[in-house]
Amino acid sequence: MVGKKMELGATGEAVAHNVKRLREAANLTYTEVSRGITDLKRSISPLAIRRIEEMERRVDVDDLMALALVLDVTPISLLYPGAESGEEEVRATGLKSPVSAKSLWGWMSAESPLSERDRMERYEFLGWVLPMWRRQELGEELSGWAGAVASHAPWTPGDDQGKQDATEYINGLLGDMERGATGSRRQKSVSDGDD
Repeated sequence: MVGKKMELGATGEAVAHNVKRLREAANLTYTEVSRGITDLKRSISPLAIRRIEEMERRVDVDDLMALALVLDVTPISLLYPGAESGEEEVRATGLKSPVSAKSLWGWMSAESPLSERDRMERYEFLGWVLPMWRRQELGEELSGWAGAVASHAPWTPGDDQGKQDATEYINGLLGDMERGATGSRRQKSVSDGDD
């Protein structure tokens, strides 16, 4: 591989830029980062840290986790391309075209699908991607909201339909999440981006 520059995708380049930016912001040397990774039972030499920053070495997922821990950030912070605003268009490996920084962040952090067409798709997505314990917590929160809406909302006298509509809406969100969790969500290619 001597003399040949490693070809990285957009996400690999983002990782390289973020490692350098965060290492410098923390005022850490290559050796200090390497030592911190060694303390985590991984091995990345100081030279390898420099090569990551210069886009001459790829980062595997175990290295990404160790780098995030040593740099005191989340793995998403290393993967995410820099953007000045949520509306700025950014690229990521595998996407056919740029997407808004806000959309990419939402997808990477399991908050929303990359391209959200409707409410049902979002909650199916959450049911599909969230771990079971988080789906249960979210389900309990939504159920609590349904109860609060039904009993405490400032409805006008006789507006039972409004209470019922709000409760049905929240119960619909729970159903959408359950469909995603059981694998019956709509099939969509991850690399479709915004259709």
